[in-house]
Amino acid sequence: MVLFSTISFSVFLTFEMVNQHFRLIDNEIRTMANALTTALTHRDSNKTGAHDLPYNIDRYWVRVIDNAQEIIYESSMVDYVALPAPAPGTFISVEKHIPREKIRLGQDANDDVLFRVGSFTATISGKKARIIVGLPIENIEEEYIHLLKEYA
Repeated sequence: MVLFSTISFSVFLTFEMVNQHFRLIDNEIRTMANALTTALTHRDSNKTGAHDLPYNIDRYWVRVIDNAQEIIYESSMVDYVALPAPAPGTFISVEKHIPREKIRLGQDANDDVLFRVGSFTATISGKKARIIVGLPIENIEEEYIHLLKEYA
């Protein structure tokens, strides 16, 4: 009985630890989307710019499109991989194959990278827009795999 309780507690604790990481990552992605909304709204007036973003934009896969699917903004990472857009207000995890020769994102031995992707609606300069933000989190996935191997 004690062994069962110990195992149950360990599984619960691990599950909560994983969920907490994803909540923090989702909040970071949401913060970047909100900052992008402000930066893109004011970019024509030179009141704000990339230096006003809370995180380095080069770490993110970003696509901002209007209702007509016209691109308002794309980060350089879009050139290396296509990510799906989840429903607005939701997050998904997606693993993509990206050779290290293209860009280094902490790929695993198979050149796969796990992304956490969030999608948001916003109004930018009076136009409805959709902001899709992806963050490579391969290093976190590798830590969890290592942790699970330690438990096994």
